[in-house]
Amino acid sequence: MTKPIIVYPDADTGEADAHSVHLNRLREIGELRLFTGRPKTHREYVERVRDANAILLGWDLPHDVMLEIPKLEVVSFTGIGASKFVDISLAQTRTVTVCNCPGYSDNTVAEHALALLLAAARRLPQLDSELRAGRWNQQTSGQELKGKRIG
Repeated sequence: MTKPIIVYPDADTGEADAHSVHLNRLREIGELRLFTGRPKTHREYVERVRDANAILLGWDLPHDVMLEIPKLEVVSFTGIGASKFVDISLAQTRTVTVCNCPGYSDNTVAEHALALLLAAARRLPQLDSELRAGRWNQQTSGQELKGKRIG
């Protein structure tokens, strides 16, 4: 039995090293073709994915490119919100399964929200601008949050 062709057409630089354990698992079950960087042209994209049975997707899969992948069975998007990057209607019409990574970046989003909340409460952007301009006003240090309810 022939192994499926799994194509990662748009890996970020260094991603192969960062995710080597997972990519090695894919190599065990199929022929993994990994390309670094997003394709610059339609033709380049089609050349990368034409023979794919499965696509591991970091960015978008344009409608017109998907039309040129006759053996495509599954697209696995490496984040959330796959419908913004893959034409779900076309995938359904072609019986291509589209997956994503539920929970991807949940912790990161929560951490950024907290960081922005603290920055706003302590007026960090304004204080940073003043300090860079050579001014320091000790009266504008922002609110102390102890004992306060925020959110």
